[in-house]
Amino acid sequence: GLSLDHLDAHKHFHLHPTVLSLALRIGRDIGLRAVRVPAEPASGMTRWLIPWFALMRYRLRQAGMDCNDQIFWLAHSGAMDEARLLQILAGLPAGVTEIYLHPGTLSGSAISPTMSGYRHRDELRALLSPAVRAALSDPSIQRGGYADIAQFRNHSRDATAP
Repeated sequence: GLSLDHLDAHKHFHLHPTVLSLALRIGRDIGLRAVRVPAEPASGMTRWLIPWFALMRYRLRQAGMDCNDQIFWLAHSGAMDEARLLQILAGLPAGVTEIYLHPGTLSGSAISPTMSGYRHRDELRALLSPAVRAALSDPSIQRGGYADIAQFRNHSRDATAP
């Protein structure tokens, strides 16, 4: 009963042009309108992928798909806490940002052996923190999902129109 919010291929295999082509073609049939671009500012992993991200963004625009401008904490998956989340919120760049989290009431290998170092409970506590709630009450921060990107971009254009 859930509607498709965005494409996020496992381990970001959708960066590959062939996989992206297939995903876009198949996705249109099931209501795909947005795709995650896993471009994290200041990440060593991201720098060598810049040409791939540019190609991906170009192809997404050509296909009429929305996407984020940046993502935070992808390189440190499973290690978010309140202090880090507040730091990200205090320095958000312009555009659409995804903050990458895996909140949960169980943690680490209790969820999966491949997530033994993940701190799901810390990420949940960070999201429920009164300090984070206060930071998110800043009127310049709009919250939503990938399905809301078009609305955010239209609102931003309307606000800057003469």
